[in-house]
Amino acid sequence: MGRLLCARVSETGRATRRWFHRHWRHFRSGADLSRGAKAAWSGSLGRVAGGHFWLIVSNSPRETFAEVAQYVIYRMQMYNIWLKEAGQTLFPEVNNEQQLRESGVLQVLSPQAAADAIGAYVEATGIERYHTWAVPLGVPAAEVNQYLELFASSVMPNLR
Repeated sequence: MGRLLCARVSETGRATRRWFHRHWRHFRSGADLSRGAKAAWSGSLGRVAGGHFWLIVSNSPRETFAEVAQYVIYRMQMYNIWLKEAGQTLFPEVNNEQQLRESGVLQVLSPQAAADAIGAYVEATGIERYHTWAVPLGVPAAEVNQYLELFASSVMPNLR
């Protein structure tokens, strides 16, 4: 059993090295992320995805930000505690709505501003698939549904 496991680990290592040597040129320069991402993930190897942590679409961005801020702050604080125990960090320390607004982690935007922000992000990074945490945990479903419906009806048609 031990020899079989060692053989498989060695085989996997050799395959990984072969793949890396075939494709290393795509990763050697981190200076131009969008060009490197487009070249490395031309479709034959996979797809590149990215996005904003929390992007919520609302017709009343200021009011919506105030409504969901407490949930996002709590989530960020919990993630920071969990990740700190693992020796990692993800979010800046945020303890109030003003700090959250300054951090840029939560973006509550009008439909047109959201479409523009996503378009700019796609253009800057070269991603092919966009992801966001559109549902801050703890926000009542009735509230979240209206934001999701607005995103689907007013933002997504602009992204195709």
